[in-house]
Amino acid sequence: MGHQDFAGMRDWLLETNNFLTGIRQKVLTNKGRISHDDAVAKVSSIYDEFRKRQDQEYISDFDREMAKYLTGTDKDD
Repeated sequence: MGHQDFAGMRDWLLETNNFLTGIRQKVLTNKGRISHDDAVAKVSSIYDEFRKRQDQEYISDFDREMAKYLTGTDKDD
């Protein structure tokens, strides 16, 4: 479809299917067997773990620049 405007939901579905097929992922042909509530619960727990790990490993730009400044590695040679 390129950079054209989408006409509606049908275009989004076709484009999503084309994308998934292009990266060799299976596309559901039915409603699946996991309820919406179960899916939301699972994704929420996975995201919570991801967020904890991301927050622990995060270093802000300010902290990164301050570390350079304090160690003297911010100077142009």
